[in-house]
Amino acid sequence: MLRDSKSTVSVIALLAGLFSSPVCAQTAPGSSGNGQGAQAASVETVVVTGSRVITDVANSPTPLTVVSTEQLLATTPSNVADALNKLPVFQGDSSQRSGSNAGSNGGGDFLNLRNFGQQRTLVLLDGMRFTPSNANGSVDVSTLPQMLMTRVDVVTAGASAVYGSDAITGVVNFILDKNFDGVKYEANGGISDYDDGASYKVGVAGGTSLFGGRGHIEGSLQYYHEDPVYKKNRPGGAANQSSYGLGTAAFPFTNIVQGRLNTESFGGKIACTNCSVNGEQFVRDDVIGPFDPGVVPVVNGVAGSVSIGGDGVNVQNTEAIAALKTAEAFTRFSYNLNDDTVFWVQGSATQANVFNWFFPSQIDNGRQTEYYFKDNPYLDANQQALLGNDCAVDPNCHTSSQAGGTNIFKMQKWLSNQPGRATNSVTRNLSVSTGLNGTFGKYTWDFHYTHGESRDSLTGVNNGNNQYHDAQADTVVQNGQIMCYNDTAAAIALYGNLYPGCVPLNPFGPTSITNAAFAYWSRNTEASLTNTLDDLAGSISGDVFDLPAGPVRAALSGEMRWLGYDVNSNASPTAVVNCTGLRLCGDPTANGIPTQALWDNNTIASVTASQNVWEFALEGNIPVVKDVPLIQSFNVDVAGRYTDYSISGAVQTWKVGLDWHVSDDIRFRGTTSIDIRAPTLNDLYQPSTSSSSGYFDLLTNSPGNGTQIVTQGNTKLVPEVARTYTVGMVLTPSFIPGLTASVDFYNINLRNAIQNVNGTNTQIQGLCNSSPGGTSPFCALYQRPFPITNTTPANYPTAVFSQVLNAAFQATEGEDYEVDYNFNMADIDDSLPGGVSLRGLLNTAPKIDLIQFPGANRSYTTNPKGHATLFADYTLGNWSLDAQWHYFSGANKNGVAINPQFYAIPRVKSFNTEDLTLSKNITFDNNSTAQLYFSVQNITNANPPTTTGSSGNPGFGIPVITGEDYMGRYFTVGIRGNL
Repeated sequence: MLRDSKSTVSVIALLAGLFSSPVCAQTAPGSSGNGQGAQAASVETVVVTGSRVITDVANSPTPLTVVSTEQLLATTPSNVADALNKLPVFQGDSSQRSGSNAGSNGGGDFLNLRNFGQQRTLVLLDGMRFTPSNANGSVDVSTLPQMLMTRVDVVTAGASAVYGSDAITGVVNFILDKNFDGVKYEANGGISDYDDGASYKVGVAGGTSLFGGRGHIEGSLQYYHEDPVYKKNRPGGAANQSSYGLGTAAFPFTNIVQGRLNTESFGGKIACTNCSVNGEQFVRDDVIGPFDPGVVPVVNGVAGSVSIGGDGVNVQNTEAIAALKTAEAFTRFSYNLNDDTVFWVQGSATQANVFNWFFPSQIDNGRQTEYYFKDNPYLDANQQALLGNDCAVDPNCHTSSQAGGTNIFKMQKWLSNQPGRATNSVTRNLSVSTGLNGTFGKYTWDFHYTHGESRDSLTGVNNGNNQYHDAQADTVVQNGQIMCYNDTAAAIALYGNLYPGCVPLNPFGPTSITNAAFAYWSRNTEASLTNTLDDLAGSISGDVFDLPAGPVRAALSGEMRWLGYDVNSNASPTAVVNCTGLRLCGDPTANGIPTQALWDNNTIASVTASQNVWEFALEGNIPVVKDVPLIQSFNVDVAGRYTDYSISGAVQTWKVGLDWHVSDDIRFRGTTSIDIRAPTLNDLYQPSTSSSSGYFDLLTNSPGNGTQIVTQGNTKLVPEVARTYTVGMVLTPSFIPGLTASVDFYNINLRNAIQNVNGTNTQIQGLCNSSPGGTSPFCALYQRPFPITNTTPANYPTAVFSQVLNAAFQATEGEDYEVDYNFNMADIDDSLPGGVSLRGLLNTAPKIDLIQFPGANRSYTTNPKGHATLFADYTLGNWSLDAQWHYFSGANKNGVAINPQFYAIPRVKSFNTEDLTLSKNITFDNNSTAQLYFSVQNITNANPPTTTGSSGNPGFGIPVITGEDYMGRYFTVGIRGNL
């Protein structure tokens, strides 16, 4: 939607003037730049992102935002991804600044246009697909080469007819300077106002022409490092925010600070039925004392598990912002085979490492309680006399037959003297591309092949192994030495040497667990997720014939892709504890099947899958009318694509766009399109994982004894389909030189959207049970011994499935506004020096709806519906002052309109931050140049408003709206220049 001025030259000139400096001058997209000879320039073609036939952005019917990397990094000098996250069109992005990000998606920076799902935003590098970085097919943009990146084109409308799958909300195309000549460098360092989050970046790039100008070579290297930020070091994190309530009008969700989970303690909270210390805790190592529950809110007559203050537990030593390291290397060579043909080859190698401490260890191993013998040798006789429990009257007490009944007590605790749990994600991306492009008469053609591999190595640091923990929790004395029961001669004689090297565990107290004991039970789990891409593509375009209003231009393109997806894991999510030889093996079983998970935290199952896709597309730009009253020009752009996926089948997409120039001052544009996202290989082939649940079955009106909840992929998925409309107006008034303004309305309706549906959902059960003879497709989510007509408890499900289905409906609409104005101060008064560049972007999204499956309640976003970013630059000689203002509107917390959730404070306040950069350009005697800069982000050190704290794990994360800045004030000093 940017820069719809009179010609491509004026558009790029305006871009180059916006926040430009003598140090890093921009070149026009597709131009020859400084390092390529005239022969290379003769076969270069300017093509607007979002089209294969339109060569002037002023004639594009598709809204397009173009941002130079110079502008992005002027006030956000860390990296391009951080800067893009401040643009209004990106909402709900996932980045290393998202709490626990490494644990949720492998870490990295993933863009999300329209807050419609990052998997529905297509990321390209110079118009070519890049290897996916994670399971949902998205690209980690921190793995793209940045030193030679000149600009980012953001297509803010559906573009599947031009680019294929995933372009439902649009395209983000990162454009490289393929003709850079010379040497440039950058180095900076930064730190927050809280003396943490320290970062530094160093990079260098060089390029030169070869063979008398017929060839060109260039390359770049860059390294970036950012330290973590701990939650407790920010006001919103130190408050340990939590909440309580039922979400009803009578008992709304209410935020509290210093929330604590009163069912556990850091020393260990005791639960026993026939003892005098029930509800007390280990106040010191091996010493029992009182437990202070704090202020316990009572909701509907029931005391809750969350307290204000007291001796309960909350999440403390975790990171709000993960540690990040990125390294990149890129090189490109091109050669003019003749005046009409260029051969090129390029390669990149990048690595992004995200490390995040995300949660303290729990001694209860993900279970409600943990069981111990009261005659544990770590307890003296006085402490032992206070303990004891009769398992015979406690249906939740499950131990092996050797455990005995009255000798058992239960305890829950979190660790405070051990490092806790972390995730480490290392994403390595290798990509090699080669191709030919050129001209043939009046036609332009290109052909390229890409091979890419992206491997995300995930380490679950200190993931608790419940089997080893159960072994070390059973301690005895032999020959005067405390040891694990399984290491005794008696146990070895019965079961064999099952746990050699077992380290006895003393869990009784805040600091009782030794490093060796913690290391025996807490082990690393490893998984590697590898995506491969082989992409063969080509296109030809040109003027095919003339009409009275001008030439008809068409493009024919084709593409073949081979996709591979491979996950290797050393820890299965379906693995359960083998209780052989364990006297304390405490979880219940479902239908006699052990269900205690082997690992505390999430693990990934191994899987290997592949598919291929072939497609071809045709696009045409037709000039209909020209130079008649009220119509300077009127063009129609039409595109269609046929795509065939080897697994999910064939699909057609199309797009129609209208471009109407009333005059040089005003034009209108609009599009309508059908766009798709095909299911990923993980959607199709995610291996089965299972867990036990106390599922209540509505058909048989029976709670059962627990059933298996099986999560799995779905090979019957088909591409999800979206219908998109946009309509907009662009003003370039001749009576205000330098001003461009635009407004665009958009509407996206996504049907048969791929969404996880869980059979435990009561609405899903109702839809199945009410269908004649169980004919609802949702009935496939239940595995029963008998037909659905049998409603006796004997027909309780043996398994309930949770899987992705083409079941959801998702919709959004809103408006994008942009104003750009560049002028010299002398235009106001001859005595005023310097020049000013202003740029404002605003997105309003009054509607973001989701219906998870037919018959479900319509849910509405709780995110802000207004986002704005304002750039301002004042340049005076060699000095420049850049400012950026980033704004989130307020938001309503109520998430569902039909069954609304109520909050004591129903709205989140608006939030904004301001960034400022002062820079000075220097020219040296050898004509080399440098720019020194000092940047302050969030200059007022604003703290984002609180949404709703976690009630299950008080203090987990900082509860703010995704994208709002809790880094606080941040200082960066740096230098960039050309040699």
